[in-house]
Amino acid sequence: MGIIKEDVFLNETVNKISLNNQSGTVVALECYVKKTKMDTKPERVGRTGNFPVGQTEILDLDALSIEEESYVSAYVNVDLLLDRRGHIWAKYKKGIGKKAEYVFTGSSVGTEVALHKIV
Repeated sequence: MGIIKEDVFLNETVNKISLNNQSGTVVALECYVKKTKMDTKPERVGRTGNFPVGQTEILDLDALSIEEESYVSAYVNVDLLLDRRGHIWAKYKKGIGKKAEYVFTGSSVGTEVALHKIV
């Protein structure tokens, strides 16, 4: 598929997001929220603790203050100040029992966030 740089909005709903860290950095996962597709000021909500390469962390969005039908994506807070965000967004629906799984790859020179699958 290649690296997506433009925002893509899926109709699939989730209530959790996860991040598998495959980069050469220590990261924390946050949720990036847009109330609508046209929202120009997304906000970051929630946060996992820092975790190293090879680990996966999950954010339970039901525990956060997110309006239903808002769009959510992964925001990766990187210790080296090279924060990145996902460009593929899913809709949030409380209690739906589905998770958007993101993967973070690269090194301190360049990194990318990609949606792996929704399960």
